[in-house]
Amino acid sequence: MKSRLFVATMLSLALISKAEDVFKIDKVQFTATKSEREEKEIPAGTATITKEELKFERGFNLSESLNEVSGVNAETKNGGYDVRLIIRGGGLTAPYGIRQINILLDGVPITDPDGLTRLDFVNPQLIDQIEIVKGPNSTLYGANAIGGVVNFITKPVWEVQGLKLKFGYGDYVTYLANLLYGNSYKGKLFYYVDITRRSTESWREWNEFKSTQASFKIGYIFNHNASVESYFSYTKADLQLPNSLTKQQFETDPTKQYKENVWIHSGRYSEIYFFNTKYQNQLTDSFTIKPLFYVQKWHHYHPVTGVINDGGAKVFGTDFITELKHKLFGINATLISGFQIQYDDYNADKYTYGDVAKDRTGKILYTLSDRKGDLAETNKNKILKYGFYAQETLKPTNKLLIDLGLRWDTVKFNLNQTTYISYDFSSGRYKTSNPPQIFDKTTSFRAWSPRVGISYGISKIVNVYGSFSTGFQTPQWSQLIQNPNLKNAKSYQYEVGFKAVKDDEFSLNTAFFFIDSRDEIIRVIDGQLTTYANAGKIHKKGVEVDGRFKIAKGLYIGGSYTFSDFIYKDYKEVKYNPTLRRNVEYDRSGNRVEYIPKHKYTLYLYYFNPLGFKAKINTNTWGEYYTNPANTGKYKGYEFLTNLYLGYERKNLEIGFSVYNLTDKKYAVEVTEDSRTPYKPGAPRTWFVSASYRF
Repeated sequence: MKSRLFVATMLSLALISKAEDVFKIDKVQFTATKSEREEKEIPAGTATITKEELKFERGFNLSESLNEVSGVNAETKNGGYDVRLIIRGGGLTAPYGIRQINILLDGVPITDPDGLTRLDFVNPQLIDQIEIVKGPNSTLYGANAIGGVVNFITKPVWEVQGLKLKFGYGDYVTYLANLLYGNSYKGKLFYYVDITRRSTESWREWNEFKSTQASFKIGYIFNHNASVESYFSYTKADLQLPNSLTKQQFETDPTKQYKENVWIHSGRYSEIYFFNTKYQNQLTDSFTIKPLFYVQKWHHYHPVTGVINDGGAKVFGTDFITELKHKLFGINATLISGFQIQYDDYNADKYTYGDVAKDRTGKILYTLSDRKGDLAETNKNKILKYGFYAQETLKPTNKLLIDLGLRWDTVKFNLNQTTYISYDFSSGRYKTSNPPQIFDKTTSFRAWSPRVGISYGISKIVNVYGSFSTGFQTPQWSQLIQNPNLKNAKSYQYEVGFKAVKDDEFSLNTAFFFIDSRDEIIRVIDGQLTTYANAGKIHKKGVEVDGRFKIAKGLYIGGSYTFSDFIYKDYKEVKYNPTLRRNVEYDRSGNRVEYIPKHKYTLYLYYFNPLGFKAKINTNTWGEYYTNPANTGKYKGYEFLTNLYLGYERKNLEIGFSVYNLTDKKYAVEVTEDSRTPYKPGAPRTWFVSASYRF
């Protein structure tokens, strides 16, 4: 019945005719090469999500816009800013935030030097375009781009004029308010101000989210060759994090918090200041400099399993980019080169929970609040990352393009941790360390990252490509403290594919890749205890297909398909055996990587009417997957998780109505069988309506 509902809706939309063509399928991307290039000429798996496509989303969560792209797994466990992002298996080990993927905001890195990204301060209402590069890409972006690169591009300061107000409301008392005002002075000075408020009481207990964001962007054009642009933002975000559930809890009532899960007051309450400035000057007809500088200051109060984190960091960085157009042996060439420096000064304390319920023996049964108690731990960490890179692009003919790149990176850790109190999982109690345990370590990771790519236009609309790229991933500082013997991970990717684009008629991109991943950092879950280890080798083979076709004027159909065959080739997992009462090494070689389904696909239909009406329906299927490295459990995944959007856009007015999970499917975002609470439930059917007007 539910699948019939989807098919019927698709057919009803297909019967509508006479609409305007608004999609530009032939896209231009900056992220893959640090220089503007048509996407079909980029010898890599890429995707670009344009502002026209983003208009079909609520703009409440960044995962909304990413999960239709092949090779990309994007989910949220709560509907706030908490996004789980995986690209070609990169990012799988992140328990929170984003790992193994380099995240940019307007081309400015917002990933910490050790590879962790928090999306607290990225405002979905300001995003104008999203650019994705899949697979290892350390040649241009350095360490911690082993899974890929995602660039969230905000609205250009040169284009925002006048006042725009937007309001939205949805079920579970969900609110959205946005003010955007822009102006210019004498065609030289441009600026805009944005204020956004998002909040929801959510569909789950202990899952409220509220965020207040203010942004200011200013740009100045010196002449036709030189300009400067600066961006400042402030974010106050509060997010409650509900527990994962046991299978019985998930099947009984996934909306509840269960006291049996002990840590029922987890959350993240953060305050972030972010500033960057970018300068561009074409000094000669052939030489351009593009330096940028940024600083991020953040603080969070972060109750998690066993402890409460209270602290933050200052992150400083620069990327000095140069672009030289020249001839090499008589061949037209462009050299992109530069250096990056990033420094992270982290200071934070951890505390016990101040309010807990205990049994007669003193074992903690569950938390009563998120109030902090005694000082448990101090952390003072400094991380320095720097690298030098160069990529030469040769164009021997109009049809042939060759990229040759190389980079050298160093990431230096200076870690200091003092532990006074720790939570003992076996006894369920806090233990005092007497004397305090001190961890003091300085270590560095270094790597070369080469890249070769070739693109050839076999016709005006079809390009074929082949590439070899590399990735370099350091452990995160917290992983190094847990396991000081962790090595840096390396990935070697071999990829071929083709990209076909014909005006607004159709686009079709297909990629075939093989990734040889060595010493990849794996999350080992043993009950409530999580540790990290290096897997010897993982082989990742995959096929990705993205396509869109115009079937009538104003009517587009499309979708994506991902085939993933990710295998542990050499991995010894060490886990505690309760029968033997000691750690035992288990050989997982030959097993499939957990959580990644073999098949994942999306289908969608867009419609535009010249009177201003528009509609979109899309459905996602996530195939079954193994729930642990031992491959002893499976989760069925989900089929045809369907979303609907209806809208109207005319002159200065925009109205939108959306329904997520249209058929109210019950499903899990993630199942991890080795955990005591393996199920992370997905959201039920929710609706949202919004309206905006530009004065």
